[in-house]
Amino acid sequence: MSDTSRAGDRPAPQLAYARWTDALARAGWRAEPVVAEHVPAAEGLGRVTAAPVHARGPLPRSDCAAMDGIAVAVATVAAAAGAGDDDRVVLPQGAFEWIDTGDPMPAGTDTVIERERVVPWDHGGVLVTGRAGGDLAPHDRNVRAAAEDFAAGELLVPAGRRLRPADLAVAVAGGHVTLAVARRPAVAIIPTGDEIRPVGAALRRGDFTDTNSLMLAARCLQAGARPAVSAVQPDDPDALASEIRRSAADADLVLVIAGSSRGRGDHT
Repeated sequence: MSDTSRAGDRPAPQLAYARWTDALARAGWRAEPVVAEHVPAAEGLGRVTAAPVHARGPLPRSDCAAMDGIAVAVATVAAAAGAGDDDRVVLPQGAFEWIDTGDPMPAGTDTVIERERVVPWDHGGVLVTGRAGGDLAPHDRNVRAAAEDFAAGELLVPAGRRLRPADLAVAVAGGHVTLAVARRPAVAIIPTGDEIRPVGAALRRGDFTDTNSLMLAARCLQAGARPAVSAVQPDDPDALASEIRRSAADADLVLVIAGSSRGRGDHT
């Protein structure tokens, strides 16, 4: 069988899934609304968002420095430089403020001159050297504007997203301590067969270890589900029916291993 189907050139797994859901619909099954639960953001990796995540505030919250140095007003630097052509200017104390990356911009300032271009000078002043972009202090240089990353109300993570590390970081940056995620689906796994033995059990002639349950449970965990494996059920129709009813009461999906052929012990 090829990896793609001729029906719309869809991959075979997608076609099989579509046929399964169509059969469920014909049988009267309807999907229930997603049941959400809230988990700490630090525990959200791999979970699926049950609702979109919007920013509760902007980032940054205000204009802030993007470099270490001094915060100044462009007009102040221009006035101190005058009409001279020198690539240096002395700013007196009070005409600037020392600032570190991430600090909010002081009132009245609109640019940051890098620390590498600033030399402490007499009487608490500084000497600014070297031109940047043709000016000693270009406007808005080295400043991150308020809401530059995102604005309040902006969509950060859509619903239905399997959360990645970056999603968790941006959600927390947007003001979320917990996240609404879909409840993990419960999957019941029922191994069957008189010849099947639990992992670790001694095997007699004709016995086989229950490797399928182990594999399916691991696949469920990998997909984000909560698997529950039943004890191996004998080739008895009443016992099998009873176990399926019991499992279906609490599970979103029941997987019965084997028993679907035409053998004398096949009752699934």
